[in-house]
Amino acid sequence: MDYSHPSCSIDEKQMQTKRGNQTIVIVPMPHPGVKFVRPLTVFGYDDAPHGHAEVWLDNVELDESAVVLGEGKGFLISQSRLGPGRIHHCMRAVGLAARCYELMLERTFHRQTFGKYLHEHGSCRELIADSASDLEAARLLTLACAEEIDRLGAKGARDKIAMIKVTVPELTSRVVDRAVQVRDFSFVFVSNVYCISV
Repeated sequence: MDYSHPSCSIDEKQMQTKRGNQTIVIVPMPHPGVKFVRPLTVFGYDDAPHGHAEVWLDNVELDESAVVLGEGKGFLISQSRLGPGRIHHCMRAVGLAARCYELMLERTFHRQTFGKYLHEHGSCRELIADSASDLEAARLLTLACAEEIDRLGAKGARDKIAMIKVTVPELTSRVVDRAVQVRDFSFVFVSNVYCISV
């Protein structure tokens, strides 16, 4: 099989399975056909030099020795990385939520309306309490998942991984949204914090 050609396909038996259609290859570096375009960020953070990057492939020829684990095993390889990868992203999301929570609290002790500080108003206290609860829930879910991965491995912790990949971003989003409401000058806050979360 010519692995360098984009239209290359695998045998019919593998094509019939849902997860046997991907193959992962390694390109020996440095390679004249691989050009680094730019580093990419995850949740606004630069992972360089070990993170993600946009690359340009031009006439990169590969042979069978470049195949990782075997033909059609790409999905299996990717899945083995997803659990720990999701923990990584959830930890960053928790950190982002914590920073937003801190900024929200800071604002409530400096801004006054109707002769009282924001933290003295019942509606603001409710936002603070809800955010503290969401932040703690996100932390504990991420910690419980990490502990289960340590004990049982990523495959054994699939249920916890599935929980955090949905729940932690939702909790983070709620904390960020409340922080924007309390900060009261969202144009500054959104440009400085929301952009990091994209």
